[in-house]
Amino acid sequence: MRLVPLIPAGKPRQFLKYLGVNSIVLYIVHLFAIRVAGTLLAMVDVTDPYVQFPIFVIFGLGSGVLLMWIIKWQPWLNGLFVWPFSRRVSAVEAAI
Repeated sequence: MRLVPLIPAGKPRQFLKYLGVNSIVLYIVHLFAIRVAGTLLAMVDVTDPYVQFPIFVIFGLGSGVLLMWIIKWQPWLNGLFVWPFSRRVSAVEAAI
């Protein structure tokens, strides 16, 4: 079953499409961001997983989205996330 047709057209679908097209940035950045968040939480002695998990999700996703926004305005940074001598994929259309 495909989930994309079940998501109503509009802002949520556009945001998910944006995340999908730029997913390599999320994959690369989120682990580092979560590791930094975990270190900071350990420094202030926050050990409750019900507090840690939402912070990790927000920090991991937020740092990736922030970096995507920065790349949009500073395209030279995109070179960090593509193979040398290959063209960047500008959009991937889902078959609906």
